[in-house]
Amino acid sequence: MTKFQQTLKKSSSLLRKFYVIAITVILLGMAISLAWLTTVFFEISPAVWASIVASILTLSGVILTNKHDSKQKDRDRNLSLLREIYLNAVGAISQWQSLLARLTDLDFAQSRINDELAIIVPMIARVNVVGNNETIQAVSRLVTEMNSLFLELSLKRLHLIKQRNEIALLGDQILKCLEEQKKNELNQLGFNFWKKECESYDTKQDVLHKQHIKELCDFLKFLNKNFLNVSDFFTGALVAVRNELEFPIDVNVYKKTLEESFKKTEKDMNSFLAEMEKSNFESPDSMFMSNQAIT
Repeated sequence: MTKFQQTLKKSSSLLRKFYVIAITVILLGMAISLAWLTTVFFEISPAVWASIVASILTLSGVILTNKHDSKQKDRDRNLSLLREIYLNAVGAISQWQSLLARLTDLDFAQSRINDELAIIVPMIARVNVVGNNETIQAVSRLVTEMNSLFLELSLKRLHLIKQRNEIALLGDQILKCLEEQKKNELNQLGFNFWKKECESYDTKQDVLHKQHIKELCDFLKFLNKNFLNVSDFFTGALVAVRNELEFPIDVNVYKKTLEESFKKTEKDMNSFLAEMEKSNFESPDSMFMSNQAIT
């Protein structure tokens, strides 16, 4: 809502109050005038008219009070609705952030990702129905950034899954060659053939495995860097929501707290990735287990 719209809304509210007060004063003036005339011409007791005037004042007060109470109840009802929708939306955004991190788990089924998104997206979309301009813009910017990051991560993840499947397929080929090699123990020609085949597949698997580890580390670095960037948009959305719900917050203190938390997370992640790149994993599975442990 713009400043002009806020000023216009306040002016309208003041005018409505002025009209009620003005009508009350007019009625009161008419009652006093009528009391004077009837007292003069019809000899009605002033005490009776004092009672009538008091009743008019009481009635006016009741009207004003009821109108105020009705507005307050409507306001409380609207705030309650906003709180429910915004709390659900913030929870959905946090769930989406968690889902981004889960993309590093290559065993996490795509069907489960789709199921979670089907729940998350509608909850966030409700903000567009009840939010003010500031909140809608802040949440829309956040959703745009998160969706862009999600698509990029999904493409990289598909490549890593394909790469891992190729490693597993080479492992199957190695086992097959070992079986054939054992069958040809008495056949020197056949034995040597399958031995060379086994060594060839083993070399290919080792090269692909090292490449996979490097690309997985790059994937995690990409996620870590961009996840922190997206978190800045989350801060803007949260501040906008709190402002609309009239929940005061010190933005500077909040941002400082988040920055300290993110810096520590980034430091820990970088240390993990450096250790992972230096380590000599015995098999692809050992690396996947380490990856799953941090998600």
